Amino acid sequence: MKNHVFVISLSQSGEAWLAGRRVVLSCRADELSQAVETYQRLSKVCAVECVTVTDAASIADIEPQPGWEKCPIRYFAKEQGPKGEFMDKFAVIAPLNIRFFLPASNPDNIVSVRFLVSLGFHAGVTFTSQTDWDSLTDLYYYYRYMKVGNGTIQPFEIIRRQYKEVSQFNNCCDFGGVYFAGPEYIDAKTGEEWSVTDIFGNAICAGTDEGHYKGLEESSAYRLLLRQSDRHFLDNTCCARCPGWRICLGKFHSAEGQYPACRDFFTTIIES
Repeated sequence: MKNHVFVISLSQSGEAWLAGRRVVLSCRADELSQAVETYQRLSKVCAVECVTVTDAASIADIEPQPGWEKCPIRYFAKEQGPKGEFMDKFAVIAPLNIRFFLPASNPDNIVSVRFLVSLGFHAGVTFTSQTDWDSLTDLYYYYRYMKVGNGTIQPFEIIRRQYKEVSQFNNCCDFGGVYFAGPEYIDAKTGEEWSVTDIFGNAICAGTDEGHYKGLEESSAYRLLLRQSDRHFLDNTCCARCPGWRICLGKFHSAEGQYPACRDFFTTIIES
C-alpha cells in the first residue's frame, strides 16, 4: 500500500505507522488551528497532502491565524454565510492555500462558488442526493468561459487537466480524489475499521483484521472495487452506454434513480 493515501484524525497523528506514508489530516472546524500545528509537525515524518475540515457550518466562520499560509486546507462547509463577514476577513483569508467546498444542492451555494472564484479563491462543489444539476451545468459554463478572477472549481479543474487537455485514445478521468474517494484513499479515521469511501462519504468496502489495511486490500470487495468499471460493461448498465462515462465512470450508478440528470450534465462537459 505504498501508493495509498491514508485519511486520519488528529488523535492518530502521533502513531508510528504513519512514517513515510502519504496522509490527509481530517479535523472538525473547531480543531483547525490544532490541525495546522499538527500538519507542520507531521510533515517532518510523512507526506501530508492537506488538512481537510469536514463539518464547517459556513465559510464565514473561519478564523485564520498567523502561520496558516503554508498549510494546504480543504474546507467543506454547508454554506458561505454572510458575505459581509467574509469580506471583513478577506485580508487574512486571501493569503491562505485553501479551497472552499459547498454542496451543489442549493442554488445559493452555486452563486457563492461564483463569488469566491471571481475573487480569486479556489472552490469546489460536493454532490448529494439533492444535487441541482441545472444550476451545476450553469456553473460549469461560468467556469469554462469566465473572464474574471483566477480561482478554479473542482471537479471541473481536474476534468480539464486529466481529460479535456489530454489528447489520448480512450482517455478517462477519475475525479474521486478531489473528495478523497476511491481505491487510492484509505479512510483510517476510526482506527478500528479502515475503509474506502465513495464521493458521498459512504463506506464501500472495509477491512477489520488486526492489520486493517491488509484485511482491506486482500478483501474480495476491494479487488472488485479496483475493477468496478468492468462491471458496468459486463452487466451492460446504463452507465456503460452513457456519453459522459469517461469523466463519471459510473459514480452515480448506485443511486441512479436519484440522479436522473447526471447523464445530461456529464455529457455537456464532454461535448463542450
